[in-house]
Amino acid sequence: MSDDPAGATGSADASEAAVGGVGARGYAISFSLITILIDTLGFEKNAPVMPDLIRELTGDGLAEAARCGGSLMFLFAAVPFVAAPILGNLGD
Repeated sequence: MSDDPAGATGSADASEAAVGGVGARGYAISFSLITILIDTLGFEKNAPVMPDLIRELTGDGLAEAARCGGSLMFLFAAVPFVAAPILGNLGD
């Protein structure tokens, strides 16, 4: 047996975190999922009315407004897909 109190305390903390505590990782995953939910809800509110808004603002027909709305939706998804790894590397 070791008389090292740090070893005993470290194992108690590890077992305590494994049994009862959520830990920082659980909170980070919860925060990420809530953020994605809020982002998705905000996007879904705008998507059905986007062609009508574009048609009203530009004066183009519905087909052109739908094409423009589709391009905006594509860019909304493509820009984070490209920028996320770059920003992730900058943050490290």
